[in-house]
Amino acid sequence: MNGQSDDNFFLKWNVTREKGIFPYIVRSTVPSIVIIIFYVVISLTRYKAKGQSLESMVLLSIFILVAYILSSALRWAASEKRYMNIEKIRSETKRKK
Repeated sequence: MNGQSDDNFFLKWNVTREKGIFPYIVRSTVPSIVIIIFYVVISLTRYKAKGQSLESMVLLSIFILVAYILSSALRWAASEKRYMNIEKIRSETKRKK
């Protein structure tokens, strides 16, 4: 995934997964939300967006936010799958010993 060894990943993901998916998604999307809000506020003040352009900007911001949330959920699922595979390998290794 990101070059992290299985042991390091297993230990770090165990802590993350105990906290749950909601805190993970919030933590991974909050910086993006702040950037989007900052961009919208700057755009509104600088370009004085009105009517159709304001609506377009808000809809685009919502779309980007939803995309970030979905990508965070997909990253969670991929990490959870990797964690389960490592856990399965570890349990099989313990049984063989």
